[in-house]
Parts: sequence; structure tokens; C-alpha cells
Amino acid sequence: MMNVQRTPVHVNSDLNWMHHNWELRELLAPQRRRGVRGAAYWVAYRMVMAVLGPYLDKLQEYLGVNVRAVDAVSRRVDEDRAAELSVIEAVRSDVIDFAFHVDERANG
Repeated sequence: MMNVQRTPVHVNSDLNWMHHNWELRELLAPQRRRGVRGAAYWVAYRMVMAVLGPYLDKLQEYLGVNVRAVDAVSRRVDEDRAAELSVIEAVRSDVIDFAFHVDERANG
């Protein structure tokens, strides 16, 4: 029996990274700090987001679509690979049966 173990594409470490790092606002948000420095970081963040917010929203949407598309393609690749291995196993079984039948006819 053919036993080829391959890691499915949809559990690839790069895809996993994409799933965990596509949220831009969460990635860009400043850490919570107290005092004047914390307030300054928060004000700067709010000012930058006021200017770049619409652009980042579009970029966020684009990244989300890309992540979903790559995920769908990777699952399709995995399905096709499983179907291909199934067909290969069926052909292999048929060839073995044929060889057995030819051997019986040749010997008997």
C-alpha cells in the first residue's frame, strides 16, 4: 500500500502566520501605558489613525480577502492531492490484480 505522508498545505506555517497577523489595527495599537508617555503614545496613535484610517481599512479588507483566497486554494490543493492519491492507489491495486491474473494464466 502506498503510504505517502505529506503535511496538508492548509496547515502550513506561513498560512498560520497570515491568519494570526492580518489584523492591522490590533498590530498597530500602542501598548497600554500610564502617565504622560502613555498619553502621548495614545494621542499620536489617534492622530495617525485619523489620517491613515481609511487607507488601513481598505488594506485590512484586501488582506482579509487574500487570506481567505489563499486558504480556499490551499484546501482545494489538499483535496486534489487526496483524490490523486486515491486514484493512484486504485490503479496500483488494478495493476497488481492484473499481474496476478496474467501469472495465473501463464502458469496454469
